[in-house]
Amino acid sequence: YNLIKCLDRKRFKPHLLVIYNKNGDPNFFDSLNIPILKIYRRPKTLGIGLLIKTVLFIRKINPTIVHTHLFGGDTWGRIAAILAKVPVIITTEHSTNLKETRLQRVIKKILSQKTKRITAISQSVKEFSVKMDSIFQDRLRVIPNGVDTQFYSPSKRKLFPRYIISIGRLVEEKGFDVLIGAFEKAQTRHSEIKLYIVGEGPSDQNLKQLVKDRNLSQSVSFLGYRDEVKKLLGGAEIYVQTSKVEGLGISILEAMATGLPVIATQVGGIPEVIRNQYNGILIEPNNTEDLSQAINMLLENRPFAQRIGRTARKTVVEKYSLKTMVSRYEKLYFDEIISYRERDKGKRKRKKRVDA
Repeated sequence: YNLIKCLDRKRFKPHLLVIYNKNGDPNFFDSLNIPILKIYRRPKTLGIGLLIKTVLFIRKINPTIVHTHLFGGDTWGRIAAILAKVPVIITTEHSTNLKETRLQRVIKKILSQKTKRITAISQSVKEFSVKMDSIFQDRLRVIPNGVDTQFYSPSKRKLFPRYIISIGRLVEEKGFDVLIGAFEKAQTRHSEIKLYIVGEGPSDQNLKQLVKDRNLSQSVSFLGYRDEVKKLLGGAEIYVQTSKVEGLGISILEAMATGLPVIATQVGGIPEVIRNQYNGILIEPNNTEDLSQAINMLLENRPFAQRIGRTARKTVVEKYSLKTMVSRYEKLYFDEIISYRERDKGKRKRKKRVDA
């Protein structure tokens, strides 16, 4: 969303194709004010109709570049782009997903051979893609996520309520059960602290039952999906991310930009951003004891927490701003367009010599 929103419209004319299912919001991108095609992905179908619509849309707009995201978009988007003879195909790898099936990995490997450039949101994702997906290293380029550091900026925090916040899809690999267990331990020393969990997902009912079983219903709130998290981040004491696998979570960067002290698991691309006890606290995944101790340390040592928050903000402003991310993608697009034009020019010259 932010990449398209911030692209230089004098240099690029973006179009968007959205493939959504029954849980998706096809109107999310309407505010971008660009041409959009929305295609509903019917469950348990081969997707031939989806593919035909995608090919026709691509042929109609005749782009130089097609850029795809996530497995469904990567698969259908790249197949359609190949059929439509798009000169430059780019895809972005977002995670170190060990749960991909063998078939999914085979599909990714085949399609990567027809992909001009593959970007990874962190060095760890790049290395994972080379090792697990057999993607050629020379096609990969690391472009980290970026956040709007003017929008996500420090604000004056209220004294009450004091709360910890965590944002993410409610799935097993995000480790919210570990967070709830650690929060329960921390509450024995800080009974006034609350926990806000923002997000939706298939683990929703199990996590709510866990909270109920541990008599934490008065202290833990499930806030569901929220379009606007700036205010919630601005009022929090600590941001916690307990992922078991992670590419480079955008929510971590938003929290750091807000000046929050962040506790996060030492997985995926997170250690590339956070240096332990410098601009955040790193813990091992699935460790409730270490997490509860880290929470207590930040709650009980406000100067330390504030220093970590300031350094976290500085890190994001210098290395992970939205402006930096967009400029890197614009350079990638421009370089690939120039490269294509030079190749095309060379082909025409060779054809003229053959015809002569």
